[in-house]
Amino acid sequence: MPRVYRHRAAAGLRSTPTDLGRVGAMIDALGLTSPNSSERVIDIALALQMLTPTLLNSGDPVGYGPGLTMETDSACLSTGGLANISCHSGSNGAARASLYINRLTGEVSAMAFRASNSDDAAAFHPLINTRILTELGWDDTCAPF
Repeated sequence: MPRVYRHRAAAGLRSTPTDLGRVGAMIDALGLTSPNSSERVIDIALALQMLTPTLLNSGDPVGYGPGLTMETDSACLSTGGLANISCHSGSNGAARASLYINRLTGEVSAMAFRASNSDDAAAFHPLINTRILTELGWDDTCAPF
């Protein structure tokens, strides 16, 4: 039986990489519960906003949509302005989790781990993210690390 550290859950929220992956797939499907479903969990306008870099009053893009981060370089955006790769990550002490959504391939990557301490977790997190995206064949120049 896996160990469950309920006291370590961020704001009482407990989720698995599978849960994160399902949320990522739903966002990638623009709010649908699955690409072949007609059931929508979030409004399409919100899903599009989440996948699009926010613009400042000056017109300059910022690498954030509601809940997601992304690169703002034009090479990392589709012709419609959506980010090719979006990410959400979180931490709680020595625990880390990441969700990556690749709009070009329709793939989602989600992972979570717990290190021996928060310093090790902070050092290991970007390394494992890079390795996972490399193994998937994603262009990590557009991945917001």
